[in-house]
Amino acid sequence: MKNKIAKKKTLILITVLVFALAFTACGGAKSAEPAAEKAPQNAGGSSNGNTGTNTGALLGSFKGESLDGTEINQEIFAQNKYTLIEVWATYCGPCIKEMPIIEKIGQKYKDKGIGVLGIVTDAQEEDFKANMPQVELAKEILKKEGATYPNMLIPQEIFPLMAEITGTPSAFLVDSQGNIASKIYAGALSEKDWSDILDQKLGL
Repeated sequence: MKNKIAKKKTLILITVLVFALAFTACGGAKSAEPAAEKAPQNAGGSSNGNTGTNTGALLGSFKGESLDGTEINQEIFAQNKYTLIEVWATYCGPCIKEMPIIEKIGQKYKDKGIGVLGIVTDAQEEDFKANMPQVELAKEILKKEGATYPNMLIPQEIFPLMAEITGTPSAFLVDSQGNIASKIYAGALSEKDWSDILDQKLGL
């Protein structure tokens, strides 16, 4: 019983930390400024400490839930060379403003092996269950902005990684094997920014 209580308290603490940090960073985001990059320090692997990358770090197995209630797991990455994971929140203006850009990038590069997956950070309770009013709000936002790429709630298995993301929007790339393949890009990026990043990644 004590272990269960301690675990629940830990999950609540992590959730509050993630959301609080995301709210703070989003509130001060300026899309006109270059986006910062941060390396994941603990996502199934370790940072090499020299280049700030996390080469070969495995995101790991997970079972997530889409906003429509269907399961999304690590097998989604096998469908593409790289998957752009976009982390956002319903209260985050820069996140919403960037959605049409992410949609356009997804459509532009889908035939070149690039997929997109959104993760909404503020649509869950402390026990990881969906907060349905927030889920509906997220769906409304996505529809209004014309974002057709899949979105999911935060899977419990990747909370350690999410705790390192200190603002929204943030994004990173995952390869077809589920390995983290980039730094974390913090802040809204332009279409040109994303095109340059993906062209370089694909060797175009």
